[in-house]
Amino acid sequence: LAAGRWPPGSTRRLLHALALVIALAFFTSRLAYAVLGPGILGLGGDPFAGSPASFLLLAIQAALGAGLVIGFLLLWFGRMRLSDLGWGTDGLGRDLLRGVAGFLGGLVLLVGSSMVLTDGFDLGGFLSTVAGYPPAQRLLFLCIGLAAAFGEETVFRGYLQRTLVARLGVPLG
Repeated sequence: LAAGRWPPGSTRRLLHALALVIALAFFTSRLAYAVLGPGILGLGGDPFAGSPASFLLLAIQAALGAGLVIGFLLLWFGRMRLSDLGWGTDGLGRDLLRGVAGFLGGLVLLVGSSMVLTDGFDLGGFLSTVAGYPPAQRLLFLCIGLAAAFGEETVFRGYLQRTLVARLGVPLG
């Protein structure tokens, strides 16, 4: 199991993992969209518009999430390494293919369930809406997804889940 300041499955490690979850949620959503967006950057309307202020807000979120929560609180204070948390290049191509397949499968499930469950779902209208987003807004959505994936995979799957598995076993963890 992974190294670190506390043994895997210990109460202190579990409390540290839960504190990281709370910190990540606060710094990447609450603080950013409630305080930084409208108050500092003037994004009172749509923080997802793809404007330069939207990208600045995302950069601040990513710096707080990756830098403060993961870099400082997890790696430095928790004495972890990214390799201890599952990050590496072994099987990278296979993992990327799985990610693309998962995305496509999720998209098919989303569109399929919308067609079945929503009366009058218009697939053409859905596709034209997605295609109608300006390139800057599409790039912003991609960057949001990548920033969220890095933080969440590292904290939840790499640290919290491993701690829960060590403490509770595989089925409950």
